[in-house]
Amino acid sequence: SSFNRQPWRFTVWSDHIDLYVHRDPVLKHFFGAMQLIDAGIVLCHLLEAADEQWYPVEVKRNEKLAEAADRRRDRQNQYIATIQKQVTCKNDSLIPETNSL
Repeated sequence: SSFNRQPWRFTVWSDHIDLYVHRDPVLKHFFGAMQLIDAGIVLCHLLEAADEQWYPVEVKRNEKLAEAADRRRDRQNQYIATIQKQVTCKNDSLIPETNSL
């Protein structure tokens, strides 16, 4: 990350990962935009790691999570995106694979 701050936070579920950036109130005015660039960098690393492990994933934005993060009283974490495992089928059948992230 820029300035070696690692501002990202993750919520890991069985089929997706929610990515947040920690809002540092002291550094926000100086490095606010850099934190979003850091989020893009870590998102890119997550996508590369998924590709390396052959996990088909897609990036989505969950507006309900974004609104919930903004409504929180402390507002310390800004929701960025969700990395969702794509549903794939085995042997061209309609049975989804059960691999998790």
